[in-house]
Amino acid sequence: LNGFIVSNFLGVGCFKAISAFTPISGMVLMLINTCCVGPSIQAGKAYAELDSKTANNLFSFATLAAGTIGVLSALFFLVFRNNIAGMITSEHSLQENLVSYIGPVGLYLLLSSIVCILNTFVTASGYVMRVTRAVIASCVMNVVSILILVKLLHFGIEAVGIAMCVSALTNIVILLPCVLGRLFPFRFVHRIPGLGHLIKDNASIWIG
Repeated sequence: LNGFIVSNFLGVGCFKAISAFTPISGMVLMLINTCCVGPSIQAGKAYAELDSKTANNLFSFATLAAGTIGVLSALFFLVFRNNIAGMITSEHSLQENLVSYIGPVGLYLLLSSIVCILNTFVTASGYVMRVTRAVIASCVMNVVSILILVKLLHFGIEAVGIAMCVSALTNIVILLPCVLGRLFPFRFVHRIPGLGHLIKDNASIWIG
């Protein structure tokens, strides 16, 4: 959708840049989702069985794993965006678009790790409709932000990445009060007993 909107306003070159980088960012998002979805399901099951210790360990593990991937990927893409653009294409205009696009998308991947943690574990805690509203609101903000940035403020391809960040922040703002509230069943613990087993179990899920 982002590529379609921007290509109509900014041309096919921007759409090509977005399409060229989407598989790379998609792989990172897939890893982040994998770190959250499996543990959130297991944590929900543990919570239903009144095993708060296991539920908190799974929540903490998912937070650390997804957060680490988000931070490292954001830093990598921000620092090496010129090199990445050069590896993807030798076309100068496409490289320029990629460099402008990769920067804000790197920040979006960091925010996405937070979004994924919130969405999956708020869902596991039973607040499904709240997550649904957050996702719908973030989608609307994404489209509105692109239109404002491109049509009114005359941004280039970076408008797509910035709008994605606005979308992610909208999701976070809606769900964060739920996570910080007293009714949220999961709590972050600094020491995770059996961390090696958790990594092994989830790695087997990733490989499978």
